Amino acid sequence: MAASAASASTRSGSAKCSRIHWIARLIRASAVVGVAMSRSGAVHVGFVANSAAEVDAAYGAAMAIGAVDNGAPGARLHYDPRYYAANGFDPVGYSLEFLFKSWQHAQ
Repeated sequence: MAASAASASTRSGSAKCSRIHWIARLIRASAVVGVAMSRSGAVHVGFVANSAAEVDAAYGAAMAIGAVDNGAPGARLHYDPRYYAANGFDPVGYSLEFLFKSWQHAQ
């Protein structure tokens, strides 16, 4: 029984570690636009992409490793028709935004 409990604890700790570390891999692999924390403690992390295709790829990768959809890739017309983004929540609850603003990139 004790070995079983220890094994479950190790699996649980390992899963938690894995969920936290995938966002760190994303942060290291991209330019972070900003990290904002609200008064309620919610965290929003924005990642700059070099194209709409990169937004699509980042969103797909996040969904594949356990993120929850909070806005499929597409134009965010309420901001600007050239603002292309995708949103999700990582497994720990951080709000993620992958974005491409065409006017901020040389054509």
